[in-house]
Amino acid sequence: MKITTVILIFQFFVSAAKADLIFKCLEETSSGQRFESLIKQTDTKCRYDFGDISFIVSSTADIATFLIHKSRTYSNVDCKTLRMLCSLIGGLGPKLKAEDLTATGKTETINGYPTREFKGVVAGIQISICITENMPLQKKIKEMSRKWMNYPCADALQDLSAAQEGAFSSGLAMRIVKEILGRTYSTTLESVEEVSLDDREFTVPNDYREVQFPLGH
Repeated sequence: MKITTVILIFQFFVSAAKADLIFKCLEETSSGQRFESLIKQTDTKCRYDFGDISFIVSSTADIATFLIHKSRTYSNVDCKTLRMLCSLIGGLGPKLKAEDLTATGKTETINGYPTREFKGVVAGIQISICITENMPLQKKIKEMSRKWMNYPCADALQDLSAAQEGAFSSGLAMRIVKEILGRTYSTTLESVEEVSLDDREFTVPNDYREVQFPLGH
């Protein structure tokens, strides 16, 4: 079910920033899965690491690259295929809008940040989101996120950034919890760090072989 959790984490961080950033997140499911994921980001590139799977997107290219580390393989997909994949995995439905979610009045401090909880049902999926307005890098993240919407593959990922940009223009999600087909999926932002990333983080290793989409087949 890790590939479904990929969709949840996309909802936080389809964004870019002037300094390189690493987002560290905790993924949890009601079936007992618990693991960390990383988003590594520059002005023009993003890499999402989820255990044996990585996903690389460039602001200047109309393709995305999937890496499967266990089999040491990769596959390139165009924006149309990426859009289809994002739609099929997890069945997220329409974009979130502010009116879809209602403040519950519940507050919680998550990893040092005060948050407010919002809940709603979108496309039959129960959603709970904890929003903070106190993250130091928040303005930078959101400004560059809007710029990314003009890049080639951004349209394919637009639904996935709705929780961050569409529904809550003044805050960022610290935690998203969804109930899908009787199972609960939770993604919690643990930290954001400013770093200097090596360009090799966004390239395919020389010993990986290309396979046709879908991966592993």
